[in-house]
Order: sequence, then C-alpha cells, then structure tokens
Amino acid sequence: QKPKMAEQPLSALLPQSVLASINSSLLRRKSAPDSRGVYQPLCCRQLLGAKQPMPDAGFFIDDTEVELVKMVGVLRGEGNQASQTRCTLEDHTGAIEFLRYHEHADEAAMLASLCSERKYVAVYGKIGTFEGRRRVQAQHVAGLVDSNELTYHLLQIIQAWIYRKGLPKKHEDEEPLRKLNKFQKRVVSVVQTVEECSETEGASYADICQVLQPAYTEFEIRDTLEYLVDEAFLFNTCSDHHYAVATRISDT
Repeated sequence: QKPKMAEQPLSALLPQSVLASINSSLLRRKSAPDSRGVYQPLCCRQLLGAKQPMPDAGFFIDDTEVELVKMVGVLRGEGNQASQTRCTLEDHTGAIEFLRYHEHADEAAMLASLCSERKYVAVYGKIGTFEGRRRVQAQHVAGLVDSNELTYHLLQIIQAWIYRKGLPKKHEDEEPLRKLNKFQKRVVSVVQTVEECSETEGASYADICQVLQPAYTEFEIRDTLEYLVDEAFLFNTCSDHHYAVATRISDT
C-alpha cells in the first residue's frame, strides 16, 4: 500500500488521469509540529548536502529536519539479491545509494526490470547512512506511468523549498501602481471606470479614446495600453481591443 501523502494544491496543473497514478507529497509548513512524518520531495543533491550534526542525529535541510523523502530518478546497477536490492538512484542533480528489502518474490524481478530498462521511478523512503555513505532505504517503489509525473515532482521540490525558506514578505506600504507615471495611472483609472459599466467585455479601445482625447493622442493611448498589458496592470478580455484592470485603484 502506498504511503499516505499530504494534500497538494498543485494538482490543478495536471490531468486527473495523471493525478490518479501518483501520490501527493506536499511538504508541511515550517511551523508544523513535526515535519518528519511527511514525505518531503527532494532531489539527490539536496539529500547529499543535508546536514547531520552528529553521527546518530537526524538530517537537516534548510534548518528543517528530514526523515521521510520522496524522490524521482533512474535506478542503475545489478545489486539484486533474494531478500534485497542495492543499486544507485540517479537524477539530473546527482546519485545516491538505494536499498530496498523485498516484501515478496515478485518485487525482486520488478526492481531488476526497472534497473535494466533504465526507467524513471518514484521512491518513497527514509534517509540514512551506511558505512559513511548517504543512502535511501526505500519503503515503496513504483515506475512512472506518465512523463508529467517527473514535472510534477520538480514542482513539488520547488514548492517545498519555498515553504522551508519562507515566502518573501511584502511591505505594508508598498503601492503596486507606484511605478506608474501620472498618465499611466490615468489610463488605468479610465479603464477601471469604463469597465464597471461594461463588466461582460471590459473597456473597449474606442471608449477609452473617447474619454482621453483630445488631451492625448491615439498613439500615446495605444502605446500606454500596450505597456500596461505587458506589465500586467491591465489584461485583454474578449479581444485585443478590450481591457480590464488587474490592479484596481482605490477610491480613497
């Protein structure tokens, strides 16, 4: 039975057919009471660089203790025995020793096949050391059934890293529109006002020009609209000539 994983909000990025074949393994926030009980998505380089203060102590990555891990890579080597498989798990960041004690006879053949075919596998296990070498003792191994699972795992690694590091803090006095000049703010304000009268399709280019002309030329208006779209202050709605605001201007 596959390990139970934490809820993963990135699941919306993948088709349901793919999600049905993989486990969620979202790292809990750093403030969680104990992060050791969660399978944390990692790459080989992170595991090899994990800090261990003492020989019998736990492993730490970004000041977070790590015990259970989820990895995706390729198994290499011919270390199959009747009771266990010893080989190497490789990804594009490095390689780490892999150990799996077989639960049944068919598992040895399955792992031998995965090693010989050089297929990507998802590994859930526990990090440890043996004779001074870092290794992963696998608790569950499964071949990937869709290439999107590798992308999904990489996204999990990035998201877990963000949680461990902490999201960047935004200054309370930061004003999103502060970087705009007076005319650019005027255009955003006009689009916002016109859009409120036409919520289904946004503010049309003709309506915007009708408000701003003749004080501003058509070239100035078009050029400013393009800039505001490129900088994500505005976005196009039903056509390239209809606009809505992404960052609203307060009435106060």
